[in-house]
Amino acid sequence: MRLQLVYRIVNDYNCPRQLQGYFVLRSDLLGKVLRDNRELHLPRTKTAMGQSTFMDAAAKEWNDLPNDHRNCSSLKIF
Repeated sequence: MRLQLVYRIVNDYNCPRQLQGYFVLRSDLLGKVLRDNRELHLPRTKTAMGQSTFMDAAAKEWNDLPNDHRNCSSLKIF
């Protein structure tokens, strides 16, 4: 369920307006094409509490997915 929400945010697919731009792709942040252009930027956290937030946990799960899952063309296929 969490990864479906990440998919919707990253692909701007029926994403709630307040969550648009919640995650940043690493390639957008660095301004260049990377080998894996669908990987999310993981913000640095100083505490264990910061590492347990939705943003951090969901981004780690998303980045651990195989490339073909992250590059799915629709939510149903995902």
